[in-house]
Amino acid sequence: MRPMKKIVLIDDDNAFRNITAEILKMAGYDVEVAPNGKIGLELIYRLLPDLILCDINMPLLDGFGVMKIVAKDPQTSNIPIIFISSINDLSIIRQSMSLGADDFLVKPFQPSELITAIEKRLEKVNAWKQNNVHAEKKAFSRKNGKINIDDFFKNRKEKYLKKRDKLYFESDFATNVYYLNEGKVKALKTDSYGKEYVTDIYLPGSIFGYLPLKENAEHNETAVAMESSVLTVVPKHEFLNFIKSDAPLTFGILELLSENVAEKEDRMLQLAYATVKERVAGTLLKFQQDSEMNLSALSGISRDDLASIVGTTKESLVRTLAEFKKDGSIKTFGKTIQINNESVLRRNSSFFAH
Repeated sequence: MRPMKKIVLIDDDNAFRNITAEILKMAGYDVEVAPNGKIGLELIYRLLPDLILCDINMPLLDGFGVMKIVAKDPQTSNIPIIFISSINDLSIIRQSMSLGADDFLVKPFQPSELITAIEKRLEKVNAWKQNNVHAEKKAFSRKNGKINIDDFFKNRKEKYLKKRDKLYFESDFATNVYYLNEGKVKALKTDSYGKEYVTDIYLPGSIFGYLPLKENAEHNETAVAMESSVLTVVPKHEFLNFIKSDAPLTFGILELLSENVAEKEDRMLQLAYATVKERVAGTLLKFQQDSEMNLSALSGISRDDLASIVGTTKESLVRTLAEFKKDGSIKTFGKTIQINNESVLRRNSSFFAH
C-alpha cells in the first residue's frame, strides 16, 4: 500500500481550515493544520510534507513570509506551494507567482478545484523526481571539450507560458534562473515616458534571469512570451549553491557572463557607429547563430520587435529588409525571415557574427 501524501494546510480561518482539512482527508491525504505562518513553518520543517496549502493574510507570519523562507532552504525549496486566498487581486496573484508559488486558488472554490490542483501539482513533482535520479551527480558533461551547461537544466520543474504571458516584471525580485526549452521570450525595458523597448529575444537553449543574483536583487527588464513557451525553472538559491560547490559550472557561468558582456559591447558599438543596414544584417545573423534552425529563430518576430532590437524605426527596418530581399540575401514569408545567402548578408554586417 502506497503511503498517503502529506499536506500542511496553513490558514487563520478556523472554519475554513477544518472544513478543508476534512475534504482533503476524505480524498486520501494526510493533513496537518496550522492557524498562522509561524506554526505552519514548524510543521513544514518537522514533517517535510509533499505539498503546502497556504493563506496569504495571516498573523505572526503571512503567506509571502512562509514562501520566502521555504524557498531559501534547500531541504524545503522543492515542496510545491499553492496559495489559497480570498484576495482576488491580479497584482497579488502576480506577486505570488513571481515569488515561486505553484498555483493560486481564490476563495471560495469548489472542493473539486482544490483536489484537481493538488493532484496536478503532485503528478508533476513525482515525474520530476523520477527523472531527476542522480541528476545532480550528472549535471554536466563535456562535448568536444566544452562544458555543457544545458545538462544542469534537464529534468527539472517546468513552467508553461501562453503568448503574451509575462514571466516576470521589471523591478520584481529575482527568485529564479530560467532555461528556455521551447518558444520565444522577449526582454522589455520601459523608459521614463512609459515607452517599451525590446532589449533581447531569447530562443530555445537560452539561459536568463541569472544576472541579478545578489540578495534581494530586482530584474531590470520585463520578460514576455512571444509565443507558447516552455521553461525550466531553477530557484536562485539552488543555482547559487550549485555554482559554489561545482567548479565546472562556475566556469561555465563565467563563460556565459563574458559572452553576454561581449555581445552587449558589440551592440553598443553598432548603435553608436554602424549603419541601419549593418545593424539589421548583424541582428539577423545573430539569430541564425543562436538557433540551429534559422526558420525557427526568425519566425513569428514582429517587425516592431525586430526594429526595437536593431535600434531603428519600423519603416527603416522594412526598407532594409526589402533591399536584402532584392539582393537575394533573405527571403520572407509573412513574419518569417529566411537567410538565403549568408555570405552576402555577412558582407553587410560590421560587428555581429564574424
